[in-house]
Amino acid sequence: ACLVGSEMCIRDSLNTEGPIRHRDGHLVWAAMSVNAVTSPSADEDTYVGTIRDITAARAAAERERAVARLAMAVSVAKSVGEVLSTTLDECGTTLGVRRVAAIMRPTGEHDPTVHLAGTSPAVTWPDLDPRLRRSLDDARAWLPLSVEPVGWGPETEGSHGMVATLSREATLWLEFAEPRRVSAEDRQLVTAIVGHLSLAMQHVRQFELARDTSL
Repeated sequence: ACLVGSEMCIRDSLNTEGPIRHRDGHLVWAAMSVNAVTSPSADEDTYVGTIRDITAARAAAERERAVARLAMAVSVAKSVGEVLSTTLDECGTTLGVRRVAAIMRPTGEHDPTVHLAGTSPAVTWPDLDPRLRRSLDDARAWLPLSVEPVGWGPETEGSHGMVATLSREATLWLEFAEPRRVSAEDRQLVTAIVGHLSLAMQHVRQFELARDTSL
């Protein structure tokens, strides 16, 4: 097989994979196999082909690679900022995330502390969108390691991001670059990495406590 400009030429057979845009906007990966069928009596070239949906298989493989990369990177993080930056690096590519925030809730009546990656200005709890703050407050009642898409516009607009509970004291916010549909594969990926992030955050807090104690 060969490519000429934007057209594909087939000599004897072709096996390839590529993305196809679904009518609702998301990408579907397909594997295509085409073979030439020869016949002495045929006046024209004849080809027989099959197309298979391999979206789930590709997503599963990419999910495993993403989780492995993230688990390796956050295991050596020494601060909340490093954990969030690593998460943004991974999720920015695979999920279209532009900002990652960890909301840490101290004891007492103080406002939660917001740790943010993906933007330079410091952000405090009151700076967050009130609708996002309500979603983050609601997440406190979820089971640990729960993951849910969050949006506050029309249903057709999609979700603005995903909220995950790392623990009773820590909640993760993944903000999309633009509202979009959250697929089952997206949820599976975030669910898979949340466990590693929860352990990494615990490790970082213990490291910071030990460091502060030694000073």
